[in-house]
Amino acid sequence: MNNIEEVLGDQSRAFLWFGCTENCFQLFSSNLKKHFKNFSNAQVKGLLEPLITKELVKIGYPEKNKNLLLGQVVRTRDFRVAGIIINHVTHDIDQDGNSLSFEKIIGSLYYIIMEYALRKLFFDDVIKDKLLLQKVEHYFEYLLIKNLRLFDMSSDNRVLFNFLVNLFFYTHVANYNINVAYEMSISPGHEELIKNTIPINAISKYKTLNSLYDALYDYKVVSMTPNNMKYMLTNSIGIFSYINLHANISSIISSIVLSKYKHPNFSALFISTDMLNGIETIITSNYLQRVSFDFEILDRVMINVIKNKLSAVQTVI
Repeated sequence: MNNIEEVLGDQSRAFLWFGCTENCFQLFSSNLKKHFKNFSNAQVKGLLEPLITKELVKIGYPEKNKNLLLGQVVRTRDFRVAGIIINHVTHDIDQDGNSLSFEKIIGSLYYIIMEYALRKLFFDDVIKDKLLLQKVEHYFEYLLIKNLRLFDMSSDNRVLFNFLVNLFFYTHVANYNINVAYEMSISPGHEELIKNTIPINAISKYKTLNSLYDALYDYKVVSMTPNNMKYMLTNSIGIFSYINLHANISSIISSIVLSKYKHPNFSALFISTDMLNGIETIITSNYLQRVSFDFEILDRVMINVIKNKLSAVQTVI
């Protein structure tokens, strides 16, 4: 697991924010329900509605990276979703239960469940889903072209760019064997150019998706240095989007889907509604509809937490 992926990894517990009293929580839940009525996607509403109506969205913060992460799924030992701890720090929730943007909170809940489902429940299915991977890789490539302003590459460099993005995506995101990924990433008619320029025995030194920028520079596909590419990309899309785009398949998909809903953390990732609809339809129909819930256990755990004056709740209960 690389360092970027570790930032988004599971945490064993989430702290509860006791600055928000019972009255604060009731007002927060009331506001959340009111704003949720305006959410546009019916399938997503069906997914999130029980958590919101049963008040299983609790206020707190993760044990680590509390100034960065959106929240944490609380799950049962058999991987059913029991609730979500929404991070009050990154959502500006005050002690009266108000927030600057409940629309952001609702989008974050969608992101948190989607990322959890794709990473913990359906990862093996996702990396076998050829149509989904093709759509996500295509979107990822467009994001790089747009934000690195690579519109005027020569025809040969465009072929090599497409090859390297495909190769790194399928090797480091979809976990394909490098030999398989190498052959499938070669576009028809360009075998000689690619194999003569980027031989397979030289590519294994690049160990992460984030090292794609080193390869683009090393093979003179892009003239910018790797650090300049990363700086330009981070400056364009934001640090949180950059982390999500370079962590794993679940964070890549979740972040680009959320750009459709103008989530402030991910809005810079928006390119095309049609492209996003194609990805989201597969995710909601094939995966999110299969998520299981336990709507009772978290409240029982919370009673025990309050009774024993504990400061945190375990994220596996």
